[in-house]
Amino acid sequence: MCGDENHVEGDWQLYPPLPEELEEVAGEIKERLIEGTLPEDIYARILESQCGATDDSQAVEQYNGTLGVTTAFVNANQGPVGQLQWNANLASIYNDAGNVAGVRWCSGTLLAGNLFLSAGHCFDSVPRTPGSWQLPLVNGTTNVIPPQEIATNMHVNFNFQVDADGNPRPEQQFAILQLTEHRLGGFDFAILRLGGNPQSTFGTSNIASADPPLQDMACIIGHPAGMRKRIEAGPVTDLVGSQIRYNDIDTLGGNSGSGVLRSADGSVVGVHTNGGCTTGGAGFNFGVRVSTLLANSPTLRSLGAPRVSGPAVSWGAGRLDVFVTGTDSALYHKWWNGSAWGPSLTGYERQGGVCTSRAEVAAWGPNRL
Repeated sequence: MCGDENHVEGDWQLYPPLPEELEEVAGEIKERLIEGTLPEDIYARILESQCGATDDSQAVEQYNGTLGVTTAFVNANQGPVGQLQWNANLASIYNDAGNVAGVRWCSGTLLAGNLFLSAGHCFDSVPRTPGSWQLPLVNGTTNVIPPQEIATNMHVNFNFQVDADGNPRPEQQFAILQLTEHRLGGFDFAILRLGGNPQSTFGTSNIASADPPLQDMACIIGHPAGMRKRIEAGPVTDLVGSQIRYNDIDTLGGNSGSGVLRSADGSVVGVHTNGGCTTGGAGFNFGVRVSTLLANSPTLRSLGAPRVSGPAVSWGAGRLDVFVTGTDSALYHKWWNGSAWGPSLTGYERQGGVCTSRAEVAAWGPNRL
């Protein structure tokens, strides 16, 4: 990602590169940004926060295990990583739709309850300036649409990647229903609620309960420059204030919102937000550390917080369904299928609602509760 540790709100280098920024190296760049098919030579030329002389990132299904995490780790943890993309129909909604329709924007991570964790600046109502991305304006005004409206004019793509042979996989799109949290406490993170049930296909990631130790290996999986999914890895080099820093993980605009994953268990220890590395080896890239996320996000605390005990039932051999009430008073569900806990070992599926008493459940037949 482009930018530095002194980022101020409105820095357009936090987003994918503009077509105008790449006119000298290729034609039809906006279409390539929408398709996510920038040629490798162009991709290499826009790595403004590359850490060192080379870009080490690799396509997730072509990863060779040389970056500090195993291929098994990447295979197990790449599924919940998604990409934010602007909807293509903005011109039918807004008199002045700007120039972002269809643009692949940021990255993020799917959590239990079909929640999606990303960077807050992906939804900022940044005022228009010449030579920048132009967000839609509220009809009849000169005001950029608000963050909640920005979110619901996007969707999340999963499976936007190539297979082991380099062939594009069919992506799946899920609508954004709500911007649940945005920059709480003034920190650069956001939580969305998605439509459908993507977690049933792509799985979920867990939120770590504490910051990782320094030099712990971390991994960022995301969509740099709107490209198909890629992986990079390197050690956590510092924890300062709200930041988790790493000086050997190459990122780019479009990586914003990617989860920083701990190699020990794949849990999210941060949200990537900013660049700052140089090709000469100086500087560092960074994100918001998990202790700051947990301190400011009731939603994230509810995913990992102790639950009020509830009922457990079985509708068949080897099957167990457990329901609990979260600290946010919503109903949560997890299950045992005979070999593993779902949606993950420590995660819960958020059912929502407001529980004013202990939940009750009964099984009246196979697959019936």
